[in-house]
Amino acid sequence: MFNQRDDKQIIEILETFATCDISDGLLNLYKIPNGGFIPNLELRSSANYRRRSTVGRAYTVKYVPTDDPTYIDEPTLNYIDNIPEDSILVSGFTEELQLPMAPYVKPITAIFGGLNAQRAQYLKCRGAVVLARVRDVGELQEIGFPLYSYGVSTCSSNASLKPISVDETLHIVTSDGLKIYVHSGDLMIMDDNGVVRIPSNSQIDICKLIEYIQKSIKVDELISQDISVGKPINSSRAERRNILKEITK
Repeated sequence: MFNQRDDKQIIEILETFATCDISDGLLNLYKIPNGGFIPNLELRSSANYRRRSTVGRAYTVKYVPTDDPTYIDEPTLNYIDNIPEDSILVSGFTEELQLPMAPYVKPITAIFGGLNAQRAQYLKCRGAVVLARVRDVGELQEIGFPLYSYGVSTCSSNASLKPISVDETLHIVTSDGLKIYVHSGDLMIMDDNGVVRIPSNSQIDICKLIEYIQKSIKVDELISQDISVGKPINSSRAERRNILKEITK
C-alpha cells in the first residue's frame, strides 16, 4: 500500500476514518483496552470547514504547580513557539494533580486559551488535546482550532501552574483504574465522537491496521444494507464479518 515511514500518506488515510472505526481496529486487531479512546474529554471547537477527522503526531507538554518544591528550580518552558508542524498538542498534569472522577483535575485555572491557539494554528499545529481546563472558547471556535479538554475556566494559570517539559510521556488517570500513556509521536485522531490514540510502538503494524479498518467499514456498510431490507442484525453480522477473521489471525 505504502511505505510505513510515509507519515503524510498515513495521516491522509487516517483522516478519512471516524474515531469509532479506529477504536474497533485497535480493539479487535491488537486487543488495546478501550480501543485507544481517551475518556472524559469534551469537544470545545472544531475545524468546521472540514468533514474529516483531525490527525497528527502528539507533541506532549507537562504542567506542574509553580510552588511545588520538586519543580521549584525548573524554568517555565516556552513550548508554544516550538510546536512542530502537523502535530497535535497534548498537554496535561503530573499524576498528583489528576482525579479519576469529574472534574478529572484539581486545578481550576486554564492552561490553554485563544492566543495560544492562534499561535499554534499559525505554526500549522493541527489541534490540541488539553487534559485540563481551557478558556476563550469563543475565540477557539471563531478560528476553527480543533480542541478537546476536560473543562473550561475563566482564569489563566500563569500564577499557579507552569509547563516544564515537552516530549515526555503523559500518564492519564481514569475511573476504571487503567492508566493511559500518551507518548510524544503517538498518532492522535479527533472527531465529533472523541479522541483516540494509536501508539507509535513497533507492536502496531499501521498498514495492517488501515487494511482492517477499510474492510471493517465495508462490512458495516453491507450489514446496514441487510438491516434496511429486514434482515436480523445478528445473522447479518455473523455472515458479513467472516472476512475480518482472516486479518485478525
